[in-house]
Amino acid sequence: MVQAVRLAAGIAVVLLSFPALSSPFDWTDNSVAYRYSPYFREPGISKNGKARDIPKHVISLSHSDGWEYGGNLVILDILKSSSADPAKNSSDGAVELYGVLRSDFSIPRILGDKSFRLGPVKDVMIELGGDLNTKDTTFGSRKRMPVAGLAVALDVPGYWTLAALWDKEWNHNGVVGRPVTFNSTARFETSWGIPFRVGEAGFTFTGFGIVNGPKGRDGFNQPTRTETLLHAKLLYDLGALFNDPGRLKAGFGWQYWHSKFGSDHTANQGSIESAPFLEVQVHF
Repeated sequence: MVQAVRLAAGIAVVLLSFPALSSPFDWTDNSVAYRYSPYFREPGISKNGKARDIPKHVISLSHSDGWEYGGNLVILDILKSSSADPAKNSSDGAVELYGVLRSDFSIPRILGDKSFRLGPVKDVMIELGGDLNTKDTTFGSRKRMPVAGLAVALDVPGYWTLAALWDKEWNHNGVVGRPVTFNSTARFETSWGIPFRVGEAGFTFTGFGIVNGPKGRDGFNQPTRTETLLHAKLLYDLGALFNDPGRLKAGFGWQYWHSKFGSDHTANQGSIESAPFLEVQVHF
């Protein structure tokens, strides 16, 4: 766990240093967010035959940028569970690190067309990246998942992207004590951030959605299912009250996860998550 904390601290330093390194970028946004819900769940965690709610505190560090031929997104979530989701050989709650990297490369701009339009589509991109995680439970998840595919950006206020991707996941099952290799599968992602105003108040409706296809059998030799995740939130621009718009945002959201991690929701309690949450963000 000491190594995990050091890794998180190191990534935080890198992310928050991006403004000083941002000369190649047309724009950058760096933020630290705190999110809390008492209603998270994990497959296989139940009590009295029912899925058990798991309070979690989440610190999210993120960097996004845009440059002449594309853009990048880097996110590190640090999730601290309550004792309902214990660490290995401990009654303390588990700690998970989850990282996301996405890089987009604009096909029209690379080909020299900087004014590309096709109906509501304003850009077509090659998307590359991956997901990584580690968690200090008995299960001991160690996800390694590269992704690649195509994405489009829609012409809306703010941003809205849609992506069709391929992914392949390697992981670990500490309960049975062996690595797990999943099948390749199709993956669909969307993310959005739509600013709007109500009178003088500024808001942003933002979030992401994922549909990940079945990926073969898991570490218990059980078939996986299509996984659906929706994370949506409404944030109020508190910074505008202090003449610093965009600096501080706060609001609420909802995370819905069906067949979480591909787990069969008909067989495993905790595989369906419906978690309202509160969130505060500081942008740099």
